[in-house]
Amino acid sequence: MILKDPSLSDNPNLDCRATYEPDKEPALPIMLPVSECLRRCPNYEGSHVNVLSQWIGPLVGFLLPALAFVISIPRSIRLPRGESLFGARKLKSIPYFLVAIFLMMFDVIFWIITVFAFAGPLIAGATHEALIDHAVLDYAEKALATEPEIALMAVTFSLIGSLKPDKGDMAGKVSAYIVESPHAKRKLQALLSLLPSYGARVGVPIVFYVGAYFYAIFDASAKRGDNDTAHAVAFGLWYGVVVIVAIVSSSVLGVDNPASLEAVFSENVPTNLDPNGPRTSNPLPVRTHTHPYHFHDSHFHTVWMWKRARVFQEWTKYFPLDPLIGSKINSVTPRIVSGLLASILVALPCAGACWISYQTPEIGFGCRSVAHLIYATSQMVLIGAWWTYYSSGFRIRETHHQQRLTLTSIPTYAISAVAVLAAVVSAIGGTIMQLVGVFRNCLCKASLQYLLPKNRWQGTVNLANDTQAHRDHAKWWIIVGSIGVGFIGLVSLVGWGYQARIRSRCRRIIEGL
Repeated sequence: MILKDPSLSDNPNLDCRATYEPDKEPALPIMLPVSECLRRCPNYEGSHVNVLSQWIGPLVGFLLPALAFVISIPRSIRLPRGESLFGARKLKSIPYFLVAIFLMMFDVIFWIITVFAFAGPLIAGATHEALIDHAVLDYAEKALATEPEIALMAVTFSLIGSLKPDKGDMAGKVSAYIVESPHAKRKLQALLSLLPSYGARVGVPIVFYVGAYFYAIFDASAKRGDNDTAHAVAFGLWYGVVVIVAIVSSSVLGVDNPASLEAVFSENVPTNLDPNGPRTSNPLPVRTHTHPYHFHDSHFHTVWMWKRARVFQEWTKYFPLDPLIGSKINSVTPRIVSGLLASILVALPCAGACWISYQTPEIGFGCRSVAHLIYATSQMVLIGAWWTYYSSGFRIRETHHQQRLTLTSIPTYAISAVAVLAAVVSAIGGTIMQLVGVFRNCLCKASLQYLLPKNRWQGTVNLANDTQAHRDHAKWWIIVGSIGVGFIGLVSLVGWGYQARIRSRCRRIIEGL
């Protein structure tokens, strides 16, 4: 540029590393052809340890709080850590402690990848469970005065319907030790009180996430020329998908810890409110079998959140539910509604993140915005596969042991596998590349339309920071980021209100039995 215009040699605004200052003129754009940029810098610019906005922002501000959300999401299996070995002698327990730490870290990483990969089906499954709970409690309220037995079975199903009915003879024990028990009302009250509160599961992580995000937006307003800060805001909004998964999964009514149900099965409870009063003599059902890979120490099995639609369908075969309740469970309407809601809840944060990265100069679909787009598309595909799988008339009619591959299930599995791979690569791979700095290369700065060599002759890369284009488009970082965090905050309030209301309704029905 100086060779073409020597007068620019003394211009203070010609600075590749200019930083934003309100009373300072924006830097002049310094353009370089894409082919020349690739010739001089064929690799990427790694993140610098002393430049905190390049890696510490998304890592501490959003990724670490996401771990707290991931841990609160119910799951079925975990890696066994051999806790019994911690009671051995020191020479044996200390080395195994290191092994246990490695297993724990691997287990957490596996669960993070799983939540990112299956966020759409997780949200769809939890939303479907919430809709079923609402419909079942509606029916229980109507039947409470005239048919209390049906209301009792409906409330019982709403609490334990998330567990497998055929494992550990769950359906038979529920009928014998709850529905037919003279202490059914008191047991249901105890079971409801054992459910963890919304605040205990996700309340504190939400506060930290929202606080960190508001700080990132405030920081972005003070660093309008810093692309790394803008992309940190985009990635923080993208991680909001995990926050929404935790919010929705914490709002449902079903039991997540089956071990607490075993204590409720016991008939050894007071026959009146006097704790010293007479007790019955029926013992707690004997535990028959547990598995080291089960997340909870119980012979009753939990299921993945996305599989609960299938478990609800199985309960209609194992448990004497009213036919009208069975028709509500097998109805296609809740699955359609939950699929649409899940699509919206996933699409909005991803769209906001994609828009922020798209509007960060150079304008266009760069590596980050394409990663957001691929992830959102993969989740839409997985939500569609979830709906197709659990809306199959064949799978509704047959039991789990009779399932086999069909003409529709084979392409569903194949498309789902591709979508899962795309979700993992875009989410986990995209996060690692953002932290390491792989996205800071010539092609990602210029946009991916110049990916093919034949298109690079007309492409340019802007090497300057804090140009007028940066300042003009920085408003989108703040506006879209603020709307995004407001949306996630609204979802958290709706989840909190729904959980409080559904538990209050359940408590009133139990007291009316």
